[in-house]
Amino acid sequence: MKELNSEDVKAYTDFEIIDLSKKKQIWSSFLFNLLIAIPTAFFGDYSDITRIVIPLIIIISAVWVVYLSFKIEKKRESFILYLGCNALFTSIICMLASYKILSTIIEVNNLVIVSVVALYIICLLLNVLNVLRLIRKGHYGKSSQKGSAALIIPFSVLGLGIGKAMVGRIGNSGAVILLASCLMIFSFMYLIGTQNILKYVLIQIYDKSTAK
Repeated sequence: MKELNSEDVKAYTDFEIIDLSKKKQIWSSFLFNLLIAIPTAFFGDYSDITRIVIPLIIIISAVWVVYLSFKIEKKRESFILYLGCNALFTSIICMLASYKILSTIIEVNNLVIVSVVALYIICLLLNVLNVLRLIRKGHYGKSSQKGSAALIIPFSVLGLGIGKAMVGRIGNSGAVILLASCLMIFSFMYLIGTQNILKYVLIQIYDKSTAK
């Protein structure tokens, strides 16, 4: 991190460069969680665990969103950390939902699970390294960082599909496999949003060093 230029880091962590309404962003991302997480929590394998853990995380997220909704412009660090944590949670939920759906029609091999988790961790690390590379190149000083609210409609349809698949209303195994594949793709797509956790860490490091 010492190799990073403080001006490039400042451009990357600039709160005002996020051009989407910040309230819309936190509420739309929270709705994504509800659409995917609720059916994932109560149906399929390991429901005895997920029905406790996932609703608890949803409640924490709800409290966090309400807190951010008031004077959000003064809560830069909490807002950025929420986006990162939400992206990570949604990504993991998509992957878990994909597994639960597939397990309704086929037995998922443990080796496959381990391989996917390993690939997930590798992609997570590559995402961090790529962001650091872009910061060094001064990329974030050239363009604004867009939000993902435009995904709310496809995610709404996706959420309904998850619920139907898990209660056995989708009989076509091909449709189930397609849905599970889409969820897996979304899981890896949401990894991009976890960069906000890195952004939060950089703010903590460079803001404090600047203050000194």
